[in-house]
Amino acid sequence: VAGISHDLRSVTKSIVSTLTAIELQQCILDSTDHPIIDLFSDKHILHVDEDKKAMTIQSLLDMTSGLEWTEKAYTPDETIMRMYRNPDRTAFVLNQPMSSAPGSKFYYNSGNPYVLSALITKKTGQSAFDFAKKELFGPLGIKSAKWGSLDAQGVTDGEAGLSLSPHDMARIGYLYLHDGMWDGRQIIAPSWVERARQGSVAATFGYHYANLWWSLPEKDAYMARGRHSQLILVLPKLDIVATMTGILRDD
Repeated sequence: VAGISHDLRSVTKSIVSTLTAIELQQCILDSTDHPIIDLFSDKHILHVDEDKKAMTIQSLLDMTSGLEWTEKAYTPDETIMRMYRNPDRTAFVLNQPMSSAPGSKFYYNSGNPYVLSALITKKTGQSAFDFAKKELFGPLGIKSAKWGSLDAQGVTDGEAGLSLSPHDMARIGYLYLHDGMWDGRQIIAPSWVERARQGSVAATFGYHYANLWWSLPEKDAYMARGRHSQLILVLPKLDIVATMTGILRDD
């Protein structure tokens, strides 16, 4: 229904990506090449090796963090479900051992955007939702946003939990269609949009990935995707943004 806010599941991740781009645009972050554990020096991080030291903001954005992780059927023993039971979810993610070198292998890990949301809080002193209301939703005229509750550290869930109406989803797509420009203001850098569009990382099921956006470069299509058929689709050559919400089966 057009005016109803809908649970967007993992489309949330692409919004966290956009907020990270805003941090860069506003010089709150210096670079996506910054090592993650340096940014969370206040936490006692376990299993620190050379691979973990090399894990960067960009490797989290590309789902190539290299962290050991299981996320398939959402059974109680999977890593993502244990994250939600942990009193400090950000620390839980950062404490996972490494299974591969950062940047070397795509693995869909919802802990990555959770840490990026925590980084927004660390850098701005605001939850990702409050930062979004001021710097993204406000400028774009988005009024339908709802985004769960904060965790014990005051962090917004960066991997899921955002609800928007279809028209407000389209505003996000329109921002990307126009290279990060909205009403004469450069909200995010064109280079950020281009990286999402090109999808430099080979992902699953024939898709590509980058900056927490999925893409099909051969079709010049890129998208924010969530479980049960939530979608913001951008087709630049056709000058089209399409959105969809649903409760369809994953298959």
